[in-house]
Amino acid sequence: MRKLKGIVLLPTLVTLGNILCGFAAVIFAARGFADARMNLAADAAHHFEIGAWCVIFGMVFDALDGRVARMTGQASKFGAELDSLCDVVTFGLAPAFLAWVTMQTCGTIIPQKVATAMCGVYAACAALRLARFNVETTLDEEAHMSFRGLPSPAAAGVVASICLLRNSQGDSPLAVWIVLALPFAVLACGLAMVSNVRYAHMVNKLLRGRRRFTRMIEVVLIAVLVALEKEMTIAFGFCAYAASGPILWVFRRGGAPEIPILPPTPGRRNRSSMASFVIGTAGHIDHGKTRLVRALTGVDTDRLAEEQRRGITIELGFAPIRLPSGARGGVVDVPGHERLVRTMVAGATGIDLALLVVAADEGVMPQTREHLDILRLLEVSRMVVALSKTDVVDADLAELAAEEVSSHLQGTPFAGSPVVPVSSATGDGIEALRALLDAVVTRLPRRPHEGPFRVPVDRAFSMRGFGTVVTGTCVSGRVSVADEVEVLPARVRTRVRGVQVHGQTVPEAGPSHRVALNLQGISTEDIPRGSVVCAPDSVPVTSMADVRLHYLEGQPIREVAASLRTSVNSVKARLYRARRKLRATKEGGSGG
Repeated sequence: MRKLKGIVLLPTLVTLGNILCGFAAVIFAARGFADARMNLAADAAHHFEIGAWCVIFGMVFDALDGRVARMTGQASKFGAELDSLCDVVTFGLAPAFLAWVTMQTCGTIIPQKVATAMCGVYAACAALRLARFNVETTLDEEAHMSFRGLPSPAAAGVVASICLLRNSQGDSPLAVWIVLALPFAVLACGLAMVSNVRYAHMVNKLLRGRRRFTRMIEVVLIAVLVALEKEMTIAFGFCAYAASGPILWVFRRGGAPEIPILPPTPGRRNRSSMASFVIGTAGHIDHGKTRLVRALTGVDTDRLAEEQRRGITIELGFAPIRLPSGARGGVVDVPGHERLVRTMVAGATGIDLALLVVAADEGVMPQTREHLDILRLLEVSRMVVALSKTDVVDADLAELAAEEVSSHLQGTPFAGSPVVPVSSATGDGIEALRALLDAVVTRLPRRPHEGPFRVPVDRAFSMRGFGTVVTGTCVSGRVSVADEVEVLPARVRTRVRGVQVHGQTVPEAGPSHRVALNLQGISTEDIPRGSVVCAPDSVPVTSMADVRLHYLEGQPIREVAASLRTSVNSVKARLYRARRKLRATKEGGSGG
């Protein structure tokens, strides 16, 4: 049994503010119910209004606690569990009780026992929704931008805002209709919480990226509407969000699912006609790699909240790209910080073309040189240089920076690589860079299809309704839906339920494809990062290997413990000198 070492104060206080709002909502709803029984209509309406606002204020604390924890570096498993317990009270029990007392005091065509059962179903669904969210959030990092099922705070907002709107209407005809609709809204929200319908994470959607002028206008318009008719505006907003999930689900039914889950089709082996190339970024931190990828592909590869807050890439990012000729491929965005070199190596493994990003206002920097060395060691032979941030320097300085990069590449396999001035902020040079990438990609040598299927895993996560999904770059061979594969080094066999290449569902994938594989009957715990998905019995597992080393100048080899990196994994190893003498060349050396 592990002991809790400490309780982080600030995020915990914010989370407790959430449950106190839920407790206050129950207290005021109970007071309103007692007042109504004593025919104190004015007092009952006042207490009901305060109870509804307490639920809505609880949403503010719920939106802040996780962000405060991440900003202060105090995110913890304890905080996540405490948050869910508080949410059960504020967004489960409190709205259900508020709806129940509203129906009891205002009257409804639904029998009392049926109305009570509807409210009970809502509370139970809220608890199930929160339990499911806890399990899925620990496995799937993409859940930071969307939810499966209506979020419990939004469901509580629907119920509380309808009660608030009913209370503001007095004895008007609209109030009668609101009371009639309330039990059905409660039941619908409960069922929506445990559904598989996807909902956008509105807080992260609004807070991520640059604040545009149009977004500010939207906020001002909403504020004006709230000031003029707050109860109606709030109720309409929550109900519109609750309805957005099913509406978008209906519109998306004709398209491809987010993660492939194709029915097994034995014997089906149609070749994919999609282009097979992977472009990998390289360059110093804050030279604009992620912004350039977004300008080329329209995808923000900084998916983690920590990356968005700090403005740097921490984990590998992936984006599909379509070039002017129609060729489709993938872009791997790697971090540039010196402490994240291991992650950069994982991203650079398996790429066909390097996109070196150098800022015009800084030129070649330490991580620029380090990334070039890594690309040489990984034997990446093709490169295009993007001279970024040209909008912050004059033409003469940009030309000097381009000359510096070209001079630095002399004597390396990348000598003579084209340099394209670009600005992700203004869009200058982006189309020229896209055209150049298209021309270079068409001349890339295609990787042979022969050899056993092999994909080093760089991500593994779980999605309810689909199961385990792994992603990586196919190094060799081909894989189809319904194929049997083996996961190494765990030596677990499984079957492929679905395949995606660069975001599109396909029956088959091959070398250089960025693939997502939906695997059957296997847990993410069996596929940690660095595992290899391959054809059964095709790759031996060993604890010793004879290798040929290519080492950089000034880096002597000793018989010492070392870190051996294999694709995206790193293991402890011991390096022994071969019996024959090692010989070094001018640029580096090799030996066995």
